[in-house]
Parts: sequence; C-alpha cells; structure tokens
Amino acid sequence: MLKVVKGVINQPHELKDSSTFYAFSYYFDHAVEAGLIDESRGGAVKIRDFRKRAKEVCNRPSKRSQLNPLLCMDLTYIVCLLKDGFGFKESTVLQLTKKVRNVETSWALGAAIYHFQKFRIH
Repeated sequence: MLKVVKGVINQPHELKDSSTFYAFSYYFDHAVEAGLIDESRGGAVKIRDFRKRAKEVCNRPSKRSQLNPLLCMDLTYIVCLLKDGFGFKESTVLQLTKKVRNVETSWALGAAIYHFQKFRIH
C-alpha cells in the first residue's frame, strides 16, 4: 500500500485521543461500495476493516473487475489518510452515516456540526 508522508498533513490535536470519529460522504460511500456497511443504516467500522478490505480488493483482480476499478485506490487512500495522515490507530472506530437528524450530510456540513457541537450552539 502507498504511504502518506508523515508531517505533510496537519494533524489536528483534537484527533489524537479520539477512539470514535464520525465520517460522512466519501468514507460512507466507499464503505457501502466495499460492503463494509449497509447504505440504509450506515454503521461503525474500524480503520483496520478498511485496510483488510483494501487488501482483498487490491489483491484479487477478479473482484476488482466486478467493482469500481478505482476502489482499490480509494480504500488505500482512506487507510493512509486516516492512519499516516491524521494519526488514527487501526482500532479507531469510524461511525459512518449519511444523515444527521434526518438531514443528509456532506463534508462541509460534517465539519460545521462538529464545530457547533463543540460549543453547544443551538
């Protein structure tokens, strides 16, 4: 697998001790595509689950041809970004969802929800 060079990505200090992290959009869509979660319910996935599935997809050409041909690269990117880039552990849980309070999320909305939740602004 490819490696992200440590130190090139700014590692937010708030993420260092996080054992659970909420993720949306790109992470959610690729977890569904890889069969890690159900699209209608979302779910919790550990980073190691993304890594294991990336190895399976990347090492089996027959499986790759049945799926998105870029899925190997996308799953590898997710693992490298989260582990080597942001410094998460393999045991970090990603809570993947498409909606929050019945509103579809996107990366920008996800960032805003985190920011406002931190300050409890309603």
